[in-house]
Amino acid sequence: MVTVEEFEQAWSILVDKYGLQEHPFITQIYEVREKWAKPYFAGIFCARMTSTQRSESANHMLKGFVPPGYSINMFVRHYSKLQFDRDQEENYQEMRSWLRGSVLNSGLPIEVHASKIYTPNVFGLFQIHLFQSASYLVREVVDGHKFVVKHVSSERRQKWSRTEYEVIAAPDRGYFKCECGMYEHMGVLCGHALRVMISVGVTEIPECHIMKRWTRDAYRDMPAHLTLYQKDSPAMQSTSFRHSALYRTAIEIVRMADTNPDSYEVAMSHFLDAIPILTETSKLKDGLGLEERVRAAGRVEPSVIFESSTLRPDFVAPPKRKGSGRPTSARNKPGYEKVSVPRTKFCTICHSRGHRANGCPSNHNKKPRREARCSNCACLVIRRQTA
Repeated sequence: MVTVEEFEQAWSILVDKYGLQEHPFITQIYEVREKWAKPYFAGIFCARMTSTQRSESANHMLKGFVPPGYSINMFVRHYSKLQFDRDQEENYQEMRSWLRGSVLNSGLPIEVHASKIYTPNVFGLFQIHLFQSASYLVREVVDGHKFVVKHVSSERRQKWSRTEYEVIAAPDRGYFKCECGMYEHMGVLCGHALRVMISVGVTEIPECHIMKRWTRDAYRDMPAHLTLYQKDSPAMQSTSFRHSALYRTAIEIVRMADTNPDSYEVAMSHFLDAIPILTETSKLKDGLGLEERVRAAGRVEPSVIFESSTLRPDFVAPPKRKGSGRPTSARNKPGYEKVSVPRTKFCTICHSRGHRANGCPSNHNKKPRREARCSNCACLVIRRQTA
């Protein structure tokens, strides 16, 4: 399922079919569905990693070379072996991409073009989507700009499964956008968009739909330490990358320009020349800038954010307030990890909501509270009733 409507409908069918309306685990994971259900971040680029797959695979690979009880010098030695093994694997995959031929299934011109630009693994994924595209029929809604694809066996699909998708096309730019958000999520065209391309006679994948990280010559574009700054990099569309990158670069320029008057004059002249150019180019806003996001959220004035972020020589960070009680080992969670809506609590005895285990009516083994007595005369202590 790739849309929110499909997920919500399939979830309700699942809960009603098995009677899980009051199940603690099902209820709690549904309340945090925005964090794990793919339809809620379908348009966000994740490179097919929507869980802790990257960190878990890195940990598993590291444990295969470095046992946990090793000293720090042995860790460095075995880490070098790990790096050598990864370099060998990368060289093998590179050689495999250039020497091994691709097996074509359909013989379509767009498949031939994909076999020449994609790596073998990504090309195999592309072939799966191309095979699935054959199960859809195309209907043109707006002349050359809007299409609707429908599954040929829509009556035999499950109730929650969506059978129609809308594809918006821009023929002048060769851009095709499907509402399933598959390309924005993983960088490979979905079967719906491919079906429309084939119907309109597109023989090659448009340049705007070729993500460089999935191509054979991805490593040839820029040096390894500069690949993040490519023009078509997904990081450029991030909500925080642009601001942080510009801020770090500006601080570095200020540091070098403050060394002598000549450096100051050079930096200031470039700043003044850039202002008229940026005034024209910054009129078109995409809504991902820090100022636009702060204003849209309605939290604080954007000027307060920028003024507080400037570095001052006399600024000293406030001391961290030490909490009372025994220190905890739990880490401080950022804002995106905190749940806005409190999760429903369930009783650990009868697994029903509304009360806890200490007040559960099913707890027959609960011992009565011991009466308070005086330590000197063993008399009952009468507690004072508070209003």
